[in-house]
Amino acid sequence: MDVDKKPHIKIKDLNVTYNPGKSNEVRVLRGINLDIYEREYLIIFGPSGCGKSTLLYSIAGLQKPTDGVIEMEGQDIKALTRLELAEFHRRKIGMIFQAFYLIDSLSLLDNVCLPKIFTEEEEAVREENGKKLLERFGILAQAEKYSSELSGGQKQRAAIARSLINDPEIILADEPVGNLDSTSAFNVMSILSDLNKTDKKTVILVTHDPAHLPYGDRVVHMKDGKIVKIEEILDKKIPKLASEEWELVSRRPGEEIVKVKKAEGEEIFKINREDGEEIVKIKRGDEWVMVRRGTVSPEIAMLMRAFKNFSVVQLGMLFVPFKAQELFSHIVFNTPDEFLEVVKRKIQEVLSGNLSMDQFLRFLDLDRGKGGAGWDKRRAEHFTSVLKRICDQSAEVDFSKADDSAALLTRYMVENFSLILDEAMFSKFKELMKRRLVNVASVDDVQKELDLPVSKGGFGFDKRTAFKVTRELEVILLLKFSA
Repeated sequence: MDVDKKPHIKIKDLNVTYNPGKSNEVRVLRGINLDIYEREYLIIFGPSGCGKSTLLYSIAGLQKPTDGVIEMEGQDIKALTRLELAEFHRRKIGMIFQAFYLIDSLSLLDNVCLPKIFTEEEEAVREENGKKLLERFGILAQAEKYSSELSGGQKQRAAIARSLINDPEIILADEPVGNLDSTSAFNVMSILSDLNKTDKKTVILVTHDPAHLPYGDRVVHMKDGKIVKIEEILDKKIPKLASEEWELVSRRPGEEIVKVKKAEGEEIFKINREDGEEIVKIKRGDEWVMVRRGTVSPEIAMLMRAFKNFSVVQLGMLFVPFKAQELFSHIVFNTPDEFLEVVKRKIQEVLSGNLSMDQFLRFLDLDRGKGGAGWDKRRAEHFTSVLKRICDQSAEVDFSKADDSAALLTRYMVENFSLILDEAMFSKFKELMKRRLVNVASVDDVQKELDLPVSKGGFGFDKRTAFKVTRELEVILLLKFSA
């Protein structure tokens, strides 16, 4: 990096501390000093919980520093008023998140154009600009579709288009390919590289994947809230997509079709169905040959329905960590990830059989200075009791004994959610549980039936109860999943 060049963003002595002065104080960022230059591709790299996302959000003005300064073009972001910060965000910053954050009730085009709503630009003009971005990223045909109709890669390309609609100078990307398959991830990383190289955008990427490091001009290595090394990439060798990688061809309700090019004149296509069936075909010229047909286990098929953004391969790779994350988010809400990361790891130990419930409770109750979580005792006891309750119930489920397991689940739901069911409704609820166990009913089917009025054949639960019961059922069944 040219040392004579003036920094576009200057970070001086930045510290971020949660709950300062309290027993559960956590220092997330510690004395960060960093210069970021115009039009560079900067990668912030490190393990989960090291503070890299907090640093990104501080640069964006979303996380207020405990102390220190972040200057952009000589202006201290912390000194901006709320209106000035909103204007700064709209004009200067484009953000891309791992979770996409598309609004389900808006079309893809409306999602992309949303940041323009508060400007004086005419609707026809902003829609035209939005369509140009969708066309650039190969998703113009999906402009009128809703996010539920899109693949993960299409959603993320739409999120990138949305971040560009105001033509910002800086693109901030927080683990943007964390939820994507390898092909979609490659496409998104290529787009970010092109935005930096062709559009001359400053790109700041947060990642924990070392495979992404060759894309950057510089890599900021972080650990325990500190910058431990800044590495300049002198010989950028951007990865290429391997020839054996599957490429998404089309997606429609119930199935997706992917392909990989092989020898000249021959292509292999794989059809993945929502019910778990997999069909592999070879096309030679104009002729088709089916070479393999099979089904995955009922447990995996059930998970593919409940967690549609995950492929079978991803489910296998994310097996224990994903179970722990889903279970943890089911019990606790609105708590910063930096606080929860170590607790999630402890839940993984519980799920793996390396930590007892009593040991887990003692860890939650132990002061942070002594290596514990520093939770209030009542909160720790409640959390552990819910964790134990769900794990114990999951252990009793047996997919090969659907009738018995359905009866157990029915009694469990009645007791824990204070459901009032007469004899006929109790039998009907047990039948619904059985249909879910044997994968005849999907997670959506269960929630709809619980929410549907009794007069229309449902159970007449309020929406909140229907959601809570359905969600708890899915977490219990998720814990039962085994490779």
